[in-house]
Amino acid sequence: SAASSNSAQASSSTTLHDEAWRQGKTIIGNPIVVTLTEQELNSLEDVKAEGLAKVTNETDYEGFEEIYNSMNKMYYKISEAMNKYELDFYVYGRAVDLEKKDELNDIRVDLVNWFNEVEHLAFKNSFKAKFYEGMTDEEILEEIGEDYDDEFFDLSKELSRIQSEADNLSSNDKQYNTKIENIFIDYNRVSTAYAKKLGYDDYMDYAYPNAYSRDFTPEDTDKFFEYVNKYVITAYKLANNELNKVQKKLTTEEKKIYNSLMKDDVFLGDFELIEDYVGSVGGIMKEEFDKLFCDGGNYFISYEAGGYGLAFETDYYNTTLEKSVPLVFYGPGYHNATTVVHEFGHYLANTQNFSSNLCYDLAETHSQANEFLFLEYVCSHKDYSDNLKKAIMLNQYVDAYRTIVIASFVNEVEKIITRKEYKSGDIANAVQTVLAKSNDEITTIYSATNFERYVKLVGITSSCYYISYATSLFGSLYIDKLSQTNWDGAVDAYFKLIENQNGYRESYTNAGLKDPFTEEAFQFIFA
Repeated sequence: SAASSNSAQASSSTTLHDEAWRQGKTIIGNPIVVTLTEQELNSLEDVKAEGLAKVTNETDYEGFEEIYNSMNKMYYKISEAMNKYELDFYVYGRAVDLEKKDELNDIRVDLVNWFNEVEHLAFKNSFKAKFYEGMTDEEILEEIGEDYDDEFFDLSKELSRIQSEADNLSSNDKQYNTKIENIFIDYNRVSTAYAKKLGYDDYMDYAYPNAYSRDFTPEDTDKFFEYVNKYVITAYKLANNELNKVQKKLTTEEKKIYNSLMKDDVFLGDFELIEDYVGSVGGIMKEEFDKLFCDGGNYFISYEAGGYGLAFETDYYNTTLEKSVPLVFYGPGYHNATTVVHEFGHYLANTQNFSSNLCYDLAETHSQANEFLFLEYVCSHKDYSDNLKKAIMLNQYVDAYRTIVIASFVNEVEKIITRKEYKSGDIANAVQTVLAKSNDEITTIYSATNFERYVKLVGITSSCYYISYATSLFGSLYIDKLSQTNWDGAVDAYFKLIENQNGYRESYTNAGLKDPFTEEAFQFIFA
């Protein structure tokens, strides 16, 4: 069971003000229930072999179709169980749960391989007329894709294994630097081979359109990096200096308020601030918020000593409901107000998303803009001093600018290291090359040594992803600036991003936001 002896499970009548929440116990609003059985797993290989034989020998089409449909259900059952074990790992920090998840992932990859094989066999033989009834050859090939070989699926498994190895490597390990370097060499080799299997020159060219559904290329970010150097680093320095000044002027009581937003556990404190904001915005935001937190929604709030320190939103296919269900996880130390609002922004967008091609850069705007709107609302509706309001917003700006700088610099390093055969020491050289482009300005935010170490880790666990944090923040900063003079207009732009999720640039244009790859956008925000 996902719930432990020191956990309290929420029911449909639970609200955040009930005693259970105030006790600081792990709260699981709606545990993932595993429907996969050991018997199904044990018989999986025999069933797959039987189905493969039927399509290979072109005998008993009805029997093959029945097996194919049962394997579809098995895929979702395996995925559901993987999500359960992964969530248990994050909630409780038990290594055994992650091991079970990785074992199931290998089984799932093998099952995908089976689907690939039988679908292409059916396309080539007499089963085609029934199995692909009413479809043209072009439509069939678009649906089933390439006829991948065993090597492709072996590479997929190896990528997952390497990423898990990096994710589980302790930063306190005395041999961390050597180990992460060797893991990165393996990852670069395997990811390059994987991309080439799919017809791409390198992993970055593959990941941009496929892993993250971007409608822009790595080359499009060249100018973006230049503008970050020109505008954002300067803005960061000014904002950070001003923040240090105003923080020193905060009274004892103001520091408590400040910390309640940025650091303290909002579930055990001022959750009313979030409720007031959500109620003010109303509409689908209020509706989905109540479903999630007040009606036994899919939330996982960990207070476990071994719990994983992070927060995220995702979804999984619930085999009982036969549909995808969004969920949010808040790990120990990640219960502050802005984090809760951030992940709820993801959740809100997920509940409204009917697109199969959601760009990750757009997804981050859903969460980050929600943070800005929340803080602007708090500052305008609470009787805070001007100094406290400045401290709250400057803290948000400093964090945003810092994120943009680091994310864009990571992207620049990845441009270098994903496009060559990686050797030991290449990251250090790539980091120095990127630092030289900015006159070492990033060292005001991150030391070169720490930045190199950081790139190695995220370059494995989140390869080619980090630019999303930078590009998406432009939409968030635009909405924030608009909210200062036109609150309704800013909220309207935010909901347009929620409602239109069919492409990064298309969605920004639809919401009236400026393209972050133009200097005009930088000038608007940083004027």
